[in-house]
Amino acid sequence: MRRPLVWFAVALVGGAACATIFEVPFRFLIAAFVCTWLLGVLSIILKKRLPATGLVLMSSFFLGASIYLLDAYVSEIPDSLAQHYTGDAQRPVKLFGAVAKVNPAAEGERIGFTLDAEAIEWNGAYAPTEGRTQVNWHEPDLSLQPGDSVEVTGTLRDLKGYKNPGTFDYERYMHRRGIFTRMSVQGPGSVTVRGSGALSWLASLQQAIRSRGLEVLSRSTRTKDARAFVSALVLGERTSLSDEMEDWFKRTGTFHIIAISGMNVGLVYLIVSLALTPLLPRTRLRVAVSILVVWLYAFITGGDVPVVRASLMLTLVLTGYYLSREGDFLTAIAFATLVVVGLDPVVIEDIGFQLSFFAVVLLATFEPFFEWWNSFVQQKVKRIPRPIARELSLTLFASFLVGVGMSPLVAYHFNLVSLVFPIANMIVIPLASLVLAAGFACLIVGFIWLKAAVVFGLVAEAFSWMIFATVKLCSMVPMNSVHACSPPLWVLGLEMAAIVLVWWRISRGRKLAVFAALSVLMLTTAFVDNRLERPILRATFLDIGDADSCFLEFPNGDTMLVDAGFSTRGFDCGEMVIAPFLWKKGLKRVDTLLLTHPDNDHTGGAPFLMNNLKIGRLVLADISQTMAEFSDILVLADERRVSVHTVRAGAVLQDEKDIRVEVLGPPPEAANGRFRSNDTSIVLRIVYGQTSMLLTGDAERKALRFLCGLGPDLGSHVLKAPHHGLVSSFSKKFVEFVQPEFVVISGRTQRERWNMRERLSRYASMCDVAVSTQYEGAVILESDGHSFRLKTARREPSPLL
Repeated sequence: MRRPLVWFAVALVGGAACATIFEVPFRFLIAAFVCTWLLGVLSIILKKRLPATGLVLMSSFFLGASIYLLDAYVSEIPDSLAQHYTGDAQRPVKLFGAVAKVNPAAEGERIGFTLDAEAIEWNGAYAPTEGRTQVNWHEPDLSLQPGDSVEVTGTLRDLKGYKNPGTFDYERYMHRRGIFTRMSVQGPGSVTVRGSGALSWLASLQQAIRSRGLEVLSRSTRTKDARAFVSALVLGERTSLSDEMEDWFKRTGTFHIIAISGMNVGLVYLIVSLALTPLLPRTRLRVAVSILVVWLYAFITGGDVPVVRASLMLTLVLTGYYLSREGDFLTAIAFATLVVVGLDPVVIEDIGFQLSFFAVVLLATFEPFFEWWNSFVQQKVKRIPRPIARELSLTLFASFLVGVGMSPLVAYHFNLVSLVFPIANMIVIPLASLVLAAGFACLIVGFIWLKAAVVFGLVAEAFSWMIFATVKLCSMVPMNSVHACSPPLWVLGLEMAAIVLVWWRISRGRKLAVFAALSVLMLTTAFVDNRLERPILRATFLDIGDADSCFLEFPNGDTMLVDAGFSTRGFDCGEMVIAPFLWKKGLKRVDTLLLTHPDNDHTGGAPFLMNNLKIGRLVLADISQTMAEFSDILVLADERRVSVHTVRAGAVLQDEKDIRVEVLGPPPEAANGRFRSNDTSIVLRIVYGQTSMLLTGDAERKALRFLCGLGPDLGSHVLKAPHHGLVSSFSKKFVEFVQPEFVVISGRTQRERWNMRERLSRYASMCDVAVSTQYEGAVILESDGHSFRLKTARREPSPLL
């Protein structure tokens, strides 16, 4: 078997990747690994080559899945701080420790920093502890530096992210970095610096070089935008970049330039290697020096995980390539991948790793085509010097190849595909190389003679403005980027199979036959799975804090979104949660958008959804008081040509076959304008077969008294607790009429008097199951017309065996 290390890496990483998607018991994986490994050894002893190869690869597959599950379990074990000092009752605590990292806000209104806790003062008692917490300090009165020994007073709570199917899991992202808690600190005097110098000499050196570098770049460039861009590209300092500039790069598919990652590491290596070619003709020595410079670059940019990982990958790949006899890039990549995944198996689910790894695999797989492209360009373009033409043509070809090849993976994770990326990258990447080269020269000269560094700073600034002009013009092109649904996993699998077939050394006919067989198999599997899926009613109560949004999928394929969460200056539920959730499901259309009432925690995400999705109709309550508050949304509906329907109690939104959607509220009296906004909420009762659910919006006492007048007609298996389960909307009589089996509370503890456990306890004795999005993440209830089945997005860590 050729390239055995490549096949072993594919099997091992493939097993780990499958373990991130499918839930398989750890005991089964261990048993499967042991059995296949023993059978493989037996086949080797019996000299059965083909079965032995297959069994060894299968055992590698199960080993990769087992290692991933084990490491994922360990990474979710909370530290001492999270285990003993957090909970719903957010008591003031005092933490003592050292600042590990500082992330200042651009406006200076808030400082975020990571604290390595060493001791805690809680309930009047002082005790040693250990753990890392994320601190948000509002209205700070002093600046902090990494290594400062501080005393922090604030409220400590578990770090909880929004847990929804298909969306970015911030909670798990932070847990993998050892952060399980967060602390909120208010006002001056809440943080006291007790000392400094807790950093190691290496960290202090890095901080000094970085600070001096930022000063050199700042004094060597004239304009704010150029200064921010050069600092981001050279030193990874992105805090000064404007939102508008970041949007330009995102929409043109060039954001990877300013997000320090594998592309930047590769450009640094390329620049240094070209610069050293006249001085160091020996290839291996030049490569060694270039790798040292790459690690220096990783050091001064802060040593973030993506940069270190990319530097390690580059080092291992080049070392493996130049030390091997054949110089096989794929084998070198396989070796590097095994080392990186071996050090951190959970890295397989890191988006940055997936993108970097996939880009490198694409380049290595299509390496034979590079020389063909280079000779083709040199034949057509003879006026440009050969070395320049070679590097330029290879850079453009590589950027185009990576852009096209990675589009499915980018669409899967980000749901945004740039249509102008080939043009933008062909111009931006060479210019970015020049900015990096001028920026490095500026730093080196600036450390010696600051005035001379201005020359290189102005050169970097000139090329930066060329990049700005390019991305701005490309972002102005109509349809420069589109929001795309996430492709099915079988599409990504098919692409990976195609890449494997490219470097698999068999005849072209066999490659086509294998690819055709895989395509038919995957398409058939997807078709059969879709046909065999029973018609169900699915309600997904999204986890979006103390806000509401419920997505309904009906058996006939229709969809309805009830409420759209909140929107603040820094967070839009429509953009960050609901739209990605829908795109992951392959949906770009919602048949009905129903907004129960005009409060921001129910309507905030609606504008983004209406601008970026196809909305069939907009449903609002027929109350003049609330219609006035919906004015902005109504204007947007008119612009987007979305039909608007107003409803009152007694209306029926859908009535066909086994599905009926009834409007039970708001009360008719709400039209006189004497009701509070919450009591004007639309109340829905959805019936499917023998099952039903009741969605109550933020209905309070007046609305609940009206609903109680309906008596037994309220009966439902599922109740969405009114107004996030707060006591102001709790009516024992109302719940007794409903007689729910499941009660869902959409909300989170924001204040001590709104304790979530108290909210749940009010309903727990009156139903079979009471759940909240705070503890369970997104709550999914599925009905086959006879009964409901409950699923949740958050799964607590459980023993492996």
